[in-house]
Amino acid sequence: MTEKNVDYLGRRYNYYSPGKKERFKNIGDALSLKGDAENFINPSSVLSFMMKNYIIGDETLVKGIKREPWMHEYDDSSSSFNECHLPKHSNIVMEASDIGLRLKELLLDEVRGFLEGKQSIGVLLSGGMDSRVAAGIIRELQVRGEYLGDVVALTWGITETRDVRYASEIAKLFKWEFVHFPLSADLLIDNITLTAEMGAEFSPLHLHAMHDISKVKGLDGILAGSYGDSVGRAEFSGVKVDQIKSILDSDFNKFGLLSSAVEKDFMNNISFEVDKYRSQFPRECDWQYYEIERQCHYMRRQLSACMDLIDDRIPLYQMFTAPSVFGFMWSLSPECRNDDVYVEVLKTLPGNLLSIPWARDGKIYPSTGLAMDELQTSHNLYGLWLRRDCSELINNALCSDALERINLFNPYTLKAIKNSWKKSKLNSADRLDERVAWMASLSIFIDKYNIQASTDYDATATDFVRSAQGKMYSYIYR
Repeated sequence: MTEKNVDYLGRRYNYYSPGKKERFKNIGDALSLKGDAENFINPSSVLSFMMKNYIIGDETLVKGIKREPWMHEYDDSSSSFNECHLPKHSNIVMEASDIGLRLKELLLDEVRGFLEGKQSIGVLLSGGMDSRVAAGIIRELQVRGEYLGDVVALTWGITETRDVRYASEIAKLFKWEFVHFPLSADLLIDNITLTAEMGAEFSPLHLHAMHDISKVKGLDGILAGSYGDSVGRAEFSGVKVDQIKSILDSDFNKFGLLSSAVEKDFMNNISFEVDKYRSQFPRECDWQYYEIERQCHYMRRQLSACMDLIDDRIPLYQMFTAPSVFGFMWSLSPECRNDDVYVEVLKTLPGNLLSIPWARDGKIYPSTGLAMDELQTSHNLYGLWLRRDCSELINNALCSDALERINLFNPYTLKAIKNSWKKSKLNSADRLDERVAWMASLSIFIDKYNIQASTDYDATATDFVRSAQGKMYSYIYR
């Protein structure tokens, strides 16, 4: 059986149990197949999340349940997965104007495929550049008469922030319906539970208003641009592609939250997941490997996985992920994959979209001149909401026996963290906030699916020392 878009970067990855044919869209169904069998926690996945904020590789939080392997196609006849062709990296040098024209044509062709047969579509629109390019591509197809259906711009965020204001301006410019989904503390509380129901594989801070968007009526599909930065601008979390390091070079597991034995016993499992894909998709130099790592692990297991919540009800497509698109960008020298490419693309799209500032800093893209307004940059107050409105929920989770029951967390740190994590005064969420929010989801997940411990660790003197070190690190970090 040939699956549609199986070799696309942004496709959905289902759940399965090795040795069984069935595949499932959500982890609840995968666990139900096991019937009365006990569900055991996967320590390497907990360690992975504490290190990176996502799970590296194909594992889930439950032993015996996996995600389909990255860039593989399932073969019904053999009940196995076969590698897809992955475009090669190269070092072709082209002018930004030529790259922009070529990329635009490839994106037009990609979006034509998404729009085919659809009468009404939504586009996730923010004040950033990726969704702006997506909007411009859709509008160009409308202007050409190639798409005659309706378009609805879908935007989340606090009112009067740059993302909301700029997205509204673009929708008005294109005469599209604009639907704004406010973010709030109540929504964040709901997302903590939703994250648990989805397997607690990412922080609830990444779900935003996706559940509300999934309930919009009358849409045949939704287009997202989450992969734009990584493919179109060759940037990951603000770092250019030729400057990134291996995902294992940085470890954020410094708050003393895990038992000291977990890292000792399970770090090799995480290294295995990284090495497995490095051997399956060989490259010529390190930065090329590292780009594949970011797509395979970070983009797939964090940013893309969150949007399964929308895809459960409305088919969601990630733009910039067709092999023709990312294959072309990978063929270019890293020095050519820069902000100028977006400038060239946007110059040729309808609406003079470069005249609307960039939400990142309120300046004309790419960060030219002075900020054009004094609007708030961040579209949320997750840090404030977590510490003020969600603190009871989180503390109850931290103090419940669920986290103790799986026997992976440092008991000395668990006792202390319920008071210390709230001491930040920032409106935004930091790494510690993100972890305690996830731990709240994990606690709910453990109770909901009756997850059991798979290890038997006793607290040691090393755990006491690590807890003290973690407390000091938290203080210095903040």
